[in-house]
Amino acid sequence: ASILKCPNIVVKSDGGKNSDINIWAMDVKGEIVDDANIKVDGTSDIAFKAVLKIENLKILQGAYKVEVSAQGACKFFNSDRNLTYWIAVEQDSSTFGK
Repeated sequence: ASILKCPNIVVKSDGGKNSDINIWAMDVKGEIVDDANIKVDGTSDIAFKAVLKIENLKILQGAYKVEVSAQGACKFFNSDRNLTYWIAVEQDSSTFGK
């Protein structure tokens, strides 16, 4: 995201049976045309798009398990430490499960 100067990270699944989950570095407003994505471990039967601002991702380095909540937040659990972050999703996020 920093190399492409993208302001957003998007966690997204198209839904359907065992649909892949991808993380995108992108500009949801379309001002920057370059983007990048990576498939992560996990699947979802529910279509969703959780948009996070890069500037809100001030977390300690490490491995994290991430849960995307329908209430408008992402929960980051650090795998090595007793550490949890809650980060709000942006308004550009989709309505979960619809």
